[in-house]
Amino acid sequence: MRLRNKIINREMVSYIVVGALTTVVSLGVYFGITEVWGLNNIIGVQVANAVSWLLSVFFSFVCNKWIVFQRGDGFFWSECLKFYMARLTTLFLEAGMLVAFVLLAGIDDKIVKLLSQAVNIIVNYVLSKYVVFKR
Repeated sequence: MRLRNKIINREMVSYIVVGALTTVVSLGVYFGITEVWGLNNIIGVQVANAVSWLLSVFFSFVCNKWIVFQRGDGFFWSECLKFYMARLTTLFLEAGMLVAFVLLAGIDDKIVKLLSQAVNIIVNYVLSKYVVFKR
C-alpha cells in the first residue's frame, strides 16, 4: 500500500508541475498572439486560443507520457491520438467558456482564460489517467 501511495503522490506532484508548465506555454502563446497581433475581438480570441491549444497539447502529451505517467513503451502514436481527442473535449469546453463569458457576459478574456485553465487541469488529469494512459 505504501508503494501505491508513493506512486500516486509522485504522479500528482509531477502532474501539477507539468500542468503548471503547460499552462505557462498556453498562456504565453495566447497572450503573445492577442497582445502582439492585437487580436482582441471574439474571432481573434478563438484563433489565439486554438494556436495556444495546439502547441500546449503537444508539450503536455510528451511531458505526461514520459514524466507523469512514465509510459516509455511503444504506444506513442496511439496515445498521442487519444491524448489529442481527450484534449479536444477540453478545447470545446474552453471555447464555450470564452464565448459565454467574454461575448455574452462581457468579462475580460484574460480572466476567463485563466479560470478555464484551472478547469482544464482537473478534467485533463482525469481523462489522461483513466482514458489515455490507462493500462
